[in-house]
Amino acid sequence: MRLFTVLIFRFQKLLFFFLFLWLSPDAQLYGQSKALKIEANQLIVLNGEAEASSLFDESHLFMSAKVPSEKAEHFFRASYNEIYLPQEILIPLHALYRLDSLWLFDGAGKDEIEVLIGNPKNWQSVLKSQTDLYNQWRSFKLKGEGEFILLKVYSSQSQIGELRFFGQKVSKGKATKPTELKAIRPEKTVRQIFGINAFVDDPLDIVFPVASSLREYHNWDWDEANGDINYDPTQGKEFAWSPSYVSVWDFDRYYAEAKKKGISVFPCLQGTAFPYRGEDDFNSKPTFKDFDAAKSQSYRHFAEYVYQFAARYGCNHLDSSLLLLREDQKALSGLNLIAGLEVWNEPDKWWKGRKGYFHPFEFAAFLSAAYDGHEGRMGPKVGIKKADPNLPVIMGGLAETNLDYLLGIKYWSDYNRKGDFPAQVLNFHHYSNNAGGQNGNASGAASPERDSLKQRLEKLVHFRNVNFPQQEIWLSEFGYDSNLKSPQGAPSIGAFSPEEVQAIWLLRTYLANAASGLDRAHLYMLRDVNAPNPNKYNSSGLRAEKWNKHAPKTSYFALQSFLNLLGDYHFNRELTQSDESVFVYQFDSQKDGSHIWAIWLGTESAKQLFNYALKVPATSVDVYQFDPSFQWEKSTQTSSEGTVKLKISEKPLFIKW
Repeated sequence: MRLFTVLIFRFQKLLFFFLFLWLSPDAQLYGQSKALKIEANQLIVLNGEAEASSLFDESHLFMSAKVPSEKAEHFFRASYNEIYLPQEILIPLHALYRLDSLWLFDGAGKDEIEVLIGNPKNWQSVLKSQTDLYNQWRSFKLKGEGEFILLKVYSSQSQIGELRFFGQKVSKGKATKPTELKAIRPEKTVRQIFGINAFVDDPLDIVFPVASSLREYHNWDWDEANGDINYDPTQGKEFAWSPSYVSVWDFDRYYAEAKKKGISVFPCLQGTAFPYRGEDDFNSKPTFKDFDAAKSQSYRHFAEYVYQFAARYGCNHLDSSLLLLREDQKALSGLNLIAGLEVWNEPDKWWKGRKGYFHPFEFAAFLSAAYDGHEGRMGPKVGIKKADPNLPVIMGGLAETNLDYLLGIKYWSDYNRKGDFPAQVLNFHHYSNNAGGQNGNASGAASPERDSLKQRLEKLVHFRNVNFPQQEIWLSEFGYDSNLKSPQGAPSIGAFSPEEVQAIWLLRTYLANAASGLDRAHLYMLRDVNAPNPNKYNSSGLRAEKWNKHAPKTSYFALQSFLNLLGDYHFNRELTQSDESVFVYQFDSQKDGSHIWAIWLGTESAKQLFNYALKVPATSVDVYQFDPSFQWEKSTQTSSEGTVKLKISEKPLFIKW
């Protein structure tokens, strides 16, 4: 009888507990639904950088798989930067799910969170709540289904601990897990990989010795109005290139001369033209006023501009009635003078505020408009591919190597287009410094080895292979300043001046870029802006400023010599050495079957190794070393028992056989 009474008492306690859960406005009974297993690699922080894994890293708190057992210890806080608010975390579920409930640990702080379910084309808000409890678990009923969850955290005031979604899998869905797939690509030689950033007023004669391609910064203003307050696009748009609205510049002639010299030109079209930006900054997004920046139709003006640009300089001949030209322009199309078009520059420019910063869904909409007029839905004469279907479209280079940003573009495109990505090239910028890149408080440059540059780039290449196997991947900005006081400035090391260290680190950067699997890399840049100015990127040039007649710097001679030797070779492999500071890369020639090893120390301390014993697969090798002016000094060494002895340093040397 006593045992029966105890059992009845315990049953009543359980009944009261579950009645409390049912009646509480913050509670939810789960029925037969299951907890969704969400891994850290599913969490895509769309806007800004944040560590979101703390939202799903304490699954042990749900020992019963239904009710949390204790308080969460790890918390997520949104960014303090207002341009990233609300901070959005996209969670692809890789199947279609019907959600019915959520457990959430509400920590300190108070603001708002929102949960949406659906996909990047259609969202349904299933929860919007204040985080107004303190260190307490709470549960919510949800009702909706989709292949993605989108979590919005409206400020850094909210402190969110563990999340646990419950629901049922409905079907396989569209967003399946990607797997690595390497598309077949022709091997590129070192010369084919490397290009340079420059402007129309830089002499082309000094480009080809150090670059096979040119990323030409090209302002939209130069082709339309150039600040003319009397220009009224509503009365008919008029574009001009030969001459342009900057009358001293003739782009027909410039691009034709570049092609004649063997330089592939990739104009980087940037900056909202004066008639369309009003009082806003040059770097503001080119949207119609008060239009939704996440809609492709908002970018009609830019999409019409790139149609005209592609019509003139692509390879497709069009009827002259389709061309919108200033009265002094010849009606020309299909000139076949450029190798591709890059649309915008650094769309993730956080330093320009919300007007200049594209959310990845916004940039996806912009790309779709520029690519083909959002699959032709924006009408005729809109988008690059509508003018020339064969002209490659290059995504505007991101200021950071932010893979979440790129996934945001991809998933938007998967659902708002017919499955294709609106660019042939993925494009990033990265500068090696002691802050890890542009989004940091750098106080000086870092060698490519200290920056783990090769590993960074290999991560990008692997990401491309998994998610975008048909696309090329570029690094369209990288480099060092030669002004020691710059936050991106190369230091003096031992007997080497900052200008010489700039040259040495660029050589090592080129080797890392070639070894990583990148399809193309453009150095920033051809000439200095103002070398005595210590602000970053003012002294990044291989040559001096225009007013100093583009005088060559040490780095120009170094890269010219480098390409003269290795230009026709392609990267083969890295040879591991017992001394981890020693790097050896092998390059092979498809022309004559010869091989070159690049050898250097990846340190920053003027380190040298004398009589370093290197095993070589030849009876003799030619040794190429830089003299003090970075010209080649060549000698021949005979191997002894398959080994040669070399003096190696932080300045690369090369052996050939």
